[in-house]
Formats: sequence, structure tokens, C-alpha cells
Amino acid sequence: STFPLIILYFGRFSLVAIPVNLLIVPVQTVVLLLGLAAVIVYSFVPAVGLLLFWGELLPLSWTIAIVRLFAQLPYAEAPVIVDGRLIQILYLLLLGGAMNHFVRPAIGQRLVTLIKKSKAVTATIASSVIVLMLMAAIALSRPDGQLHLWLLDVGHNNAALLQTPCGMQILVDGGRYPSRLLTALGDRLPFYDRHIELLVITHPDEWDIAALNSVLERYSVGAVLYHGQPNSGETYQAIRERLDHAKIPVVEAYAGYRVDFSDGVTMDVLHPQEKPAITDKLGDQALVLRVNYRDVSFLLTSDLSIAGQREMLENGVSPVASVMQIPQHGTVRAIDKEFLDLVQPQVALLQSDVANRRDDPDPDTLASFADLPLYRTDESGTIHLSSDGRVLLVHG
Repeated sequence: STFPLIILYFGRFSLVAIPVNLLIVPVQTVVLLLGLAAVIVYSFVPAVGLLLFWGELLPLSWTIAIVRLFAQLPYAEAPVIVDGRLIQILYLLLLGGAMNHFVRPAIGQRLVTLIKKSKAVTATIASSVIVLMLMAAIALSRPDGQLHLWLLDVGHNNAALLQTPCGMQILVDGGRYPSRLLTALGDRLPFYDRHIELLVITHPDEWDIAALNSVLERYSVGAVLYHGQPNSGETYQAIRERLDHAKIPVVEAYAGYRVDFSDGVTMDVLHPQEKPAITDKLGDQALVLRVNYRDVSFLLTSDLSIAGQREMLENGVSPVASVMQIPQHGTVRAIDKEFLDLVQPQVALLQSDVANRRDDPDPDTLASFADLPLYRTDESGTIHLSSDGRVLLVHG
């Protein structure tokens, strides 16, 4: 019944709609009824309501996963142009057919009768299935003993998520689109986990931190790492007020500061060399991280400028790393050759957006990484890497 409207307003016809609907329609009643029950129960008994919300995530996650899976197929849709008058005639025929459809299928009547006769049995079976599925979902979402890095596809902004081998979550910046960031986090964090152990703010640029207010509303945060540069911008001030209100500790970190995790992962701050002044350029003093796990390391450069790169070299900072994030989204003169030579990366990552107005990435900048495997969010979406500390894997 929705095909004609989709064709009329979008000029496209889905070639996978029938298999998708066959897979997701059976769970939509559960989505609606269980969601309504969860909202009502949560108002009176939050603990029980939360369990119902968790149960709601199962059919909802199934729906989202099926839609995304089929949407990735190369021939999932085809362009179609149809006269609007034909669409009107079709709906008149559909309405007439519906009005003349008085008799329900016999199999449906038998199914309703069976359910009415054995409500207790049906409820018990349904509850058992939900509990088993929740247990399986929790088991599958447990840490796998690997270090994971996701360079999130949140537009032309900086946002990275790390998960240590024992399951601790580290969010670095977040971009400026709350919906994109929350969706990215929800896709990768366990459904029952609403805690981020460490939030890193690399610099107070609104483009890279505006979405963090929404994250702080939905998730609890253990601590924040920031280099301490004062900033009078409304976005930064709003974030600081929320952090202060929630009594979340903000640790000032400069070159030489290290965070040691219990599972062998370390995170070193390589830049800035000292606390930046309010008049310093944001890119010159962007906080640079190197995350290490045994023989593998990730260099997260944020919007570090060439001036900042040269300041690191002048102070004898060694930026060597296995994987390097190209700074400043690969814009013109984004990388210093001597700095790149010292990093000696084996893999390069680029966070960019095809819709950006700066025409990034710059061809000359990309040419500096021509001899390296290069993965880009503007071409493949979120980039996911994992490592056991010795072997590095890039997931498709």
C-alpha cells in the first residue's frame, strides 16, 4: 500500500521491499505493544520498565539490521516515473477492494482461537524466548579481548570511539550532529551499557564537540581529558556547565601525560606541550593522542596544524605509530613531510565528508599517503579497526 506513494514522491521503486517486509513485519506488533507497555510501566516501576525496554531492543534491532543490510545491496532500488493520476486510480481500486474484504482467512481465525485458549502458555513461551534472546545478546556483546577503534562517520568532523580489550569505552570528540553521533554510539556500544569511561576533548571547536551535550544527556561519563585551553564559545561553555553540574572530573593533560588501563592499553598525550592560552589557535594546540596496545598503536591527530606538528618535532616528541589519522580532514597543507616520515605509519585513516565546502581532501595531501593503505569515511562510512596487539585487522 505504500509503494505508490514512494514512487510518487521519491521517484524510486524498492526491489527488496517484499523480502524486507516479510522479515520485519512479523515483529512490528511486538515493537509497538512492548514499547507502549515499557513506557507505561517505567512511569510506575522504573526497574521493570527498563527490562521491558531491553526486550524492546531485540525486535527493534532486528528491524534496523534487516533494513540496513538490504539497503547496502547495489541494486536495492530503481528509478521510476509514474503519472500521479495513475497513482490515484490505484488507491481507489485498493480502497474498493478493502471495503469488499469481509471474510478473514481461516488460518488466522484458528491462530487467534489457539492464543485465546492458552494465554498463559503463550505468555510463558514468549517471556522465555525474550529472556533467552537477551541472554544471548548480552553474551555476544561482551568484550572480545581486542582493542577496537572506530573512526565514526559523523560528517566533516572529528569523532572516534575506542574499546579496550576488557570493554572500557573511550570517546574522542563527537562532531556537531547529535543524531549521527548517538546512532553511531548506539550501533557499537552494548545495548545495556550507558557508561563511557573516558571522554577526550581535543580542542573547543564547535564543529567537533557540539554533539557532546546530547551524549552527556544519554550516557554517564567517568572522566574527561582536556588540555585546559580557555574558551568563551557558547557550545564549550554549555558542555562545561553540564560537566560541572554532573560533577564529572575534568583532567588537564599536556605532553607527557599517560593513561594506563588495566588490560595493558596505554594512552599517551603527545601535544600540546603546555596548557594553551585563550589566544592560541585551536589547530596549533589540538590534543594529540597515541593509543598503544603491545605492538600496535593508533595516532589520533584531530585538527593538528603544521605549526603544531613542527612544535612537536622541535620538542623531541616521537610520533611513531602503526596507524595514523590524517589531520585536518586532509585539507590543503595538512601534513608536514618530516612529521609524516617520523610517524612511519602502516595504515592511514581519513575522516571526511563528500558534502564539505572546502573541497577536502586536497590531492597534494593525499599524494603524501599514496604508498599506504588509505581508508576514508567519505567512501566507506565508519572505519573499524581491531587488534590483539600484534595483528591489525580492518573490517569491511
